[in-house]
Amino acid sequence: MKVKYRRKIMIVENESTPAAALRMALKRSGYIIDGILARGEDVEKRIKKKTPDVIFIGLKLGGRMNGIETAQRVRPFFSKPIIFISDDFKKKKRVEFKGIGPNGYISRVFDEKELIDLIESFFDDNEKLN
Repeated sequence: MKVKYRRKIMIVENESTPAAALRMALKRSGYIIDGILARGEDVEKRIKKKTPDVIFIGLKLGGRMNGIETAQRVRPFFSKPIIFISDDFKKKKRVEFKGIGPNGYISRVFDEKELIDLIESFFDDNEKLN
């Protein structure tokens, strides 16, 4: 399924297999991959240089910050969609997410059509991004 607008996507995930699967699915659908980062500490600086349209963040990351801490750090200046990647969306975790305002969640094993539908649900049909 090809998308109408080529949105820029950043992936923050320290495990190479889920990051590669997500990257391939997104590219196949016509999205631009605007970086794959493994450490939460690198996200803030990268966003300030090149602002993506959507960020996918794994809950467990390399480095000192996990995915929740990374989202908390960037949310004050990044109002676009943040989607968490994890196979562990227990009720306890969802409570931790509430203060961050993630826009969605996907499992590491995902359906490609559902992935695209999730991303596009955040944007108006007429919205064209740079």
